Amino acid sequence: MSFDSVKSARRQAYASVESVDVPLNAIAISRAEQQEHMVDLERRLNASTKDMRALVDYEEQRIAVTSTVKEAIVYTLLAILLLAAAIGLGYASHLGADAILNAAAEVTPR
Repeated sequence: MSFDSVKSARRQAYASVESVDVPLNAIAISRAEQQEHMVDLERRLNASTKDMRALVDYEEQRIAVTSTVKEAIVYTLLAILLLAAAIGLGYASHLGADAILNAAAEVTPR
């Protein structure tokens, strides 16, 4: 079931509504046949409407899942970036402390 198949089914149903009074053999149909035809068309349209709603619901769920996955990826990348920044700052702090200690060792007599 796809949007194209549902649209095709609806298009066929609407096309047959337009030709309800005179069938292909050009003989007028009775009132009972006309009503039977209309009931059949209504059933087909209701079925295609149900299919279309199911497809729309599926697409909405897929979009929600896709956006959730995108959010998870963004937050994961942000966490990796923050972790890298923390490691970088820690290393820079270590280098700064080491430089201070080395400078202090040079100034302090032995």
